Amino acid sequence: MLLGAAGIPLSLIWDYSWECTIGVDLFWGPPHTATYISVALAGLGALSLIVKREPGIRIGFLSGPVGAWITAWGAVAFVASVLFDRWWQGAYGLGAGIWHPPQICKAVSFFAILAGTWAYCAIAQNRQQGRFKNGARTALSACSRNRPNIHADKAVRAPFFALLESPLAQRYGYVFATSLLLALINVVSVTGSYANRQHSGWFYEVACASYSLVLVAAAVSAQVRFPATMASVIYMGLWCGMVWLLPLFAAKPLTAPVYNSLDHMMPPPFPLLLVAPAIAVDLLLSYRSWPRGWVASWLKAGITGMVFGGIFVLIQWFFSEFLLSDAAKNWIFAGGGEHWPFFLKIPAQARQVFWSSAGDELNESSFLLTLFLAAASARLGLWVGQWLKGLRR
Repeated sequence: MLLGAAGIPLSLIWDYSWECTIGVDLFWGPPHTATYISVALAGLGALSLIVKREPGIRIGFLSGPVGAWITAWGAVAFVASVLFDRWWQGAYGLGAGIWHPPQICKAVSFFAILAGTWAYCAIAQNRQQGRFKNGARTALSACSRNRPNIHADKAVRAPFFALLESPLAQRYGYVFATSLLLALINVVSVTGSYANRQHSGWFYEVACASYSLVLVAAAVSAQVRFPATMASVIYMGLWCGMVWLLPLFAAKPLTAPVYNSLDHMMPPPFPLLLVAPAIAVDLLLSYRSWPRGWVASWLKAGITGMVFGGIFVLIQWFFSEFLLSDAAKNWIFAGGGEHWPFFLKIPAQARQVFWSSAGDELNESSFLLTLFLAAASARLGLWVGQWLKGLRR
């Protein structure tokens, strides 16, 4: 499930670069095929848990963890959305818009697959918590009875699977699943995440309303130190890998009109700097002297969300100015207004400036709205995190 879930945002980034560089978007194109394989892997992983009747939610004669059911539903929804998309293109053509109904259905199915994997990774780490505490006692008991240790025998015969089932692997698997959700959020909002749009109020409102929820939930429910920070670092590593890897492959536009000539795959925009606000989230939520009660929980969420929003706006505001400068015209940052889809007609003077329509500037009112959305998202993240922390089936 985790391998398939990892392939979804990575293949979607590849698909975005493919459409911006080549333009010919066939049903069995390489990025699409990678997405199909990723969905199939995640779906088969979830199905195997349900067929084995692992403890969890029972539907009819089948039983499985709630995460497996969510992932399986997402895989089925993806197949339905692909068929819907084929009918939609036949009825309305390929130029029917970016976010038409089939694309929205696909996005929902992707989030369902990753959310189900996220939930099952939480279940796995929660189940291992008790086993880890009682592991030494179980081993001593087995030795005292002079009986073979079945779990040790399995570890000798299958060390790889024993490693995957270890408490440490389960915990960091949950952190990795969190980073995949961050990457998927960035994928669905990639057109609004260009550095040119990072002085607009809408960009910060959407970012603080989405990323805050995932990071706060991970900080509450994960069983490792600084989980939000680790998830944001892994997210940046995965995204930067695509930024640096894709331009190494030669490619050119195959459809007209071509407004921007390309001879290699176009890199996606540089990832967002979520590390600094994630550190603040981890420090605030690890503080043990918070007062108890529902009022205190709202206060904790409000402070955490507003700190997240304030740090994110401050860091990203100045970093976006760097990304539009000549200093970012290199392989590492892929900035300086150099990389644009071949079909986008954009004047030269607009490539290194900020875009914001009237009423969409980041001013006092939009900044306060950004902080409010970050606080509300953090409160929802606390609920989700507490639910994931207690999830066992």
